[in-house]
Amino acid sequence: MLAEDILSFLAKYIPGYHTRNYLLTVSGGMDSMAMLKLFKTLGLNITVAHCNFNLRGAESKGDEEFVKQQCLEIGVPCHVKQFDTLEEKKSQMEGTQLLARKLRYSWFEELRKETGCHYICTAHHQRDNAETILYRFMHGAYPESMQGIKPIHDHVIRPMIGISYEDIIRYVELHDIPFRMDSSNLTLDYTRNQIRQIVLPALKQVFGAYSEPNMASVSHIYASYFSFLKQQAENLLHPKGSWIEIDITRLENTKGNTALLYEALKNYGFNWIQCEAIGADLHREQGTVFENNDRTFNLFFTAKVLQLVPAFKTNFYEEFVFSDPWPNEGFTRIGTHRFTKICKEELLDFKAGVLYLDYECVAKKKLSVRCVDPHDVFTPLGMGGKKNLLDFMKDLKLTPAEKQYQQVFCVDEQVACVLGKRIDDAYKIKAETKYVLVLEEFESSKS
Repeated sequence: MLAEDILSFLAKYIPGYHTRNYLLTVSGGMDSMAMLKLFKTLGLNITVAHCNFNLRGAESKGDEEFVKQQCLEIGVPCHVKQFDTLEEKKSQMEGTQLLARKLRYSWFEELRKETGCHYICTAHHQRDNAETILYRFMHGAYPESMQGIKPIHDHVIRPMIGISYEDIIRYVELHDIPFRMDSSNLTLDYTRNQIRQIVLPALKQVFGAYSEPNMASVSHIYASYFSFLKQQAENLLHPKGSWIEIDITRLENTKGNTALLYEALKNYGFNWIQCEAIGADLHREQGTVFENNDRTFNLFFTAKVLQLVPAFKTNFYEEFVFSDPWPNEGFTRIGTHRFTKICKEELLDFKAGVLYLDYECVAKKKLSVRCVDPHDVFTPLGMGGKKNLLDFMKDLKLTPAEKQYQQVFCVDEQVACVLGKRIDDAYKIKAETKYVLVLEEFESSKS
């Protein structure tokens, strides 16, 4: 029965599962030893990984020797990693259980690649899933967390996640499978042990034997709901250059936009309370900003969109010199712009967003493209005096993101033009101009 459950799981989640290589994480406990027996019985390609965290003295060493001996007897390769967990904890400033989890999964992934395995298999089962759901619920659950333990995540699979603990016990007894007892699981020192030994038995007493399967069913339903919500949230985000935009109208027309916003922004460090505040008033003054928890992203309000912008921009700078002969391909690419030299007679019309300079004013000089500096000034075409670039961008009513990523083209370190916006009057095309330098965004131009 359990073997059929494993095959059904693999057939559902792993295309060509019978040709895949599996790295089984075996602690020596009943669950993982049952998994080892099942995979071996099914004739699948397996390798075993065992972690010794050296937290239980001779007991930890005994677990290691036990797993190695069992693998030797059935002819399965076994890899062991010893960790000085307590020493690691001094520098990591994390709880023992969380640190151990990070250490083992990091090693599992390294070993998976080294051994040519396609998947890492853990022995999580239905009761583990119930414990996880209860733990997350009492710590403040969100739709994603209420899915419980995911059957598959990246290269990690949980082929026993749908199997009950009672069925595992019966399987182990039926096949007389040896295993080791972890004494730390018998204490009430950890929250999960308290859930396992106190909460779950109490729930079974009240709701009967189906309490754990029912929670598994709930997690499956949440997974379906979350899949839909996640897709909607992804559709809400529109990458634009170096930032991301969110359509305010779309949010206005969505009931429960806090949930949609949270799902869209949580990976950028925004919490539920922040998303609730953002969604409460979507027509704040342009420039209003919300910072995420670690101040790595800002969310700016504009008239029509929200702009999600990295708090620390990359200061782009590229220096170059134009010299004849001009490149054979007809243009030079600098950053996101292309520079093309043409004869003045070839210039038939002027396109919006494209800038035209007198080539002789820039040839054989020190040229550069960089981000705007607060002290930059230039003389906009058609104006008689100089203007600060920050004031110029304000006059154009640029959004916060556009201001942050605006670039300028400089000649001998002086601003010759604000890319995509305006040239300095000194570089305009004159009657005696022979060649014109055309600047346009590369994405919108023809190569």
